[in-house]
Amino acid sequence: EIYKKMAESDIMSNQPLLSNRIKNQAEYPTKSWRAIIASASLVLCAIGAIVAFPKTTFEEQLDSSSISSGLLLAITNEYPEVASKSAYGWKHIAEPYKTSTLTASTLSTSSDVSDFTFTWAIEHTDSEGVTTVDSTQTGVGLSAINYEFTLAGQSYVVTCTAVSTSQTISFTESVMSKYVRREIRQLTKADREKFLSGTEIFHRTDADEGRKTYGAKFTNYKETVVKHLARMTLDGCTPYHGYNTFLTAHESFVLEFEQSLQSIDPSISMTFWDFTIDTEKYGHITNIASESEIFKDDWFGPLDNSDNNEVLKSKYFNNLPIPQDYSTPEHNGYGFVTDVTNANPSSLVTRSSSICGLPTKSKLAGCTELNSIFKSNSLTQFRAQIENTFHATMHMGLGGVTECSVSLLDAINNDDIGGTTRASLFESIGMMANTLWRTMELSGNMACATDCDSDTDFSDCDCSC
Repeated sequence: EIYKKMAESDIMSNQPLLSNRIKNQAEYPTKSWRAIIASASLVLCAIGAIVAFPKTTFEEQLDSSSISSGLLLAITNEYPEVASKSAYGWKHIAEPYKTSTLTASTLSTSSDVSDFTFTWAIEHTDSEGVTTVDSTQTGVGLSAINYEFTLAGQSYVVTCTAVSTSQTISFTESVMSKYVRREIRQLTKADREKFLSGTEIFHRTDADEGRKTYGAKFTNYKETVVKHLARMTLDGCTPYHGYNTFLTAHESFVLEFEQSLQSIDPSISMTFWDFTIDTEKYGHITNIASESEIFKDDWFGPLDNSDNNEVLKSKYFNNLPIPQDYSTPEHNGYGFVTDVTNANPSSLVTRSSSICGLPTKSKLAGCTELNSIFKSNSLTQFRAQIENTFHATMHMGLGGVTECSVSLLDAINNDDIGGTTRASLFESIGMMANTLWRTMELSGNMACATDCDSDTDFSDCDCSC
C-alpha cells in the first residue's frame, strides 16, 4: 500500500530506473586490517528489489497520458529496450543526455510516411506550472527525429501530427526522462569508460576543488568514507550496518556517489556488478579473478597484486592514494581514513588474493543464495541475508588480508589440529574477519592504535586483544 501511494505521487520522481535486472547498490567498503577491496566506488554489490506496483494503477496512468489517432510513438537509443519500465508505470522513457530517436509509425500498413508532413513538438511543465516548449521540428517524411532530453525525473509531452492530402493523424504521449542503471557488462565501451574515469576523479580529487570545478553535488572518496565510518566512532555502533537501515543507508550512499559522477559528466548513470553471474560461470573467487572481465587492467585491475607489494595496479586506479587525516572521527594508527581495525600502513590502495596466507577458494554468493533472499519472510530476514551473505564476505574475498599474526595456510597444513579437514571452516572465518574484528573492537575486547608516526613499525601500530 505504501509503494502504491508512492507510485501515485512524486516521491519516486528523481530515482533512477533499473535495467532488465535486479536493482543493485554501490557499496562503499572500508578496509579491515590489511584487507583492501576494490575501494568504495570500485566494487558494486548488495541487492535490492524492483517494486511491482498494482497493474490497475499503471493502466490509469497510461490511459491518462496517451492520446493516439492513427499514429504510434517509439523511442530508442543504442541500448535494448528497458523491459522493467512497465514495473514503474511508464509507457515511454528516455535517458538523459543520450541521443534518443523518436519514431512515428502509422497504424495503416497502406500508408507511406513520405506522403505526410510531420510536425513534432516536445515540451515540459515545471513544478511552478510553467510550460516550456523544448523543441519543434517540421518536415515532409520526417517520421523520425533525434533529441537529447536533459531534465532527469521530468515528464515531457511529445506531440506529433502527420498531415497528407487525404488525412491527418497524430499522437500526444508522455515521456519520462530517467537514468537507467545497468549491469556493468551491459554498458557500451564508451559508457563504461566514462564511469571508470569519473570514479577515478571521485577518488583523486580534493572535495573543495571538485565543487569549484563540477558544482555543489560533487563529493569525493574521503568525504564518503568519513561519513560511512564516523558514526561508529561517535556512537559506538553504526546506523548503517546490522539494522534494516542498512538498505536505505547504502542506497543513499549510492545516490550521492551517482550524483557526484553526474556532476562530472551528466550522461553517467550508476552501474552495478552482478557477481552471481561470475559465481555461476566461473566458480570460486580465484577463478573469477582470472576469467572475469571485472579484473582486467582497463576495468578494476587484478585481484592478485603480489608482484607490486599488494598495491593495486590498473589503468584507472594505479597508485590510488588513501586520504590521511588524523582529525577525522575515525582513522587507523597511521592516520589513514579507514576502519580503525585496518592497521594498513600503505598510503595506496592495496588488494590481495589471499586471506592470512590462504589462497582464496571461497565463492561469492550465487543463484542459490539469491533465491534464498527472495524467500525471506520479513524485512529483517531479507536485510540480514543481503548484508551478511552478499555484502560482508566481499570485503575479505576481494580485498584479502595480509600481515596476519597467524597463518591460515599453516593451520590447514597442521594435522595436529585437523587442519586439512577444516580448511573451509578456517577460510569462512577469514572471510568474516573484518566483522569479527569490528565487533571485538566495539565491545572493548580489542584495542587499536590511532596515533602512530608514519615510520612506526607495523608490529607497534596494529591491534591487540
